[in-house]
Amino acid sequence: MKKILIIVSLLFTISFVYADKFVAGKDYSVLSAQTISKLNVTPAPKGKISVIEFFNYGCPACAYAEPEVEKWLKTKPDDVDFQRMPVAFEQGWDTYAKAYYIAKHLGIEAKITPVLFVAIHGKNDRQYHDLSSTDAMINFFVQQGVKKSVAENAFSSASAATLDLQIKQNLQTMQAYQVFGTPTFVVANKYTVGLQQAKSTARFVEILRYLISKAKQ
Repeated sequence: MKKILIIVSLLFTISFVYADKFVAGKDYSVLSAQTISKLNVTPAPKGKISVIEFFNYGCPACAYAEPEVEKWLKTKPDDVDFQRMPVAFEQGWDTYAKAYYIAKHLGIEAKITPVLFVAIHGKNDRQYHDLSSTDAMINFFVQQGVKKSVAENAFSSASAATLDLQIKQNLQTMQAYQVFGTPTFVVANKYTVGLQQAKSTARFVEILRYLISKAKQ
């Protein structure tokens, strides 16, 4: 009983500390009940808090935020069900979105993601390198240790058409959440926070932590 009271006290303290710091409608958004009722999304596993990041490797803001996101991933609570959802609304971003799914299928997404951001945007996001062609992306995967035949097959097989459909559906999902920019986190299918809204990468992740704790209450 004493242990439960301590946990409740800690949760209350966290809420109190953040109370004046983060304001709904300013630092983050709350989806309306009407919007939530129209969402057609797979619920998180029982006992888990859903966190979705809408992003794209070609997005400069996503590349800028990535180091802080990677730090958060290393300390992510066990009860958080995190998934990235690549969207494509700029020229060439469809190839980058496919690269995410292919890397995930090959079991190398965690390794590929930070490296690919740097390969495209340079260190400290200072220089853009266009890797949006299929050939350029195949060469990148080969450089990361993937056999050329495997990479070529992944980007040119019939499954690539399935990925095109998935990427289109991702954009529709993003719009259903009333998200219009990347990177943006959606927490518990209820709260959203974008980097532009958060003002800085550190604050972006700090608000994410707050929304996760809020969703648990």
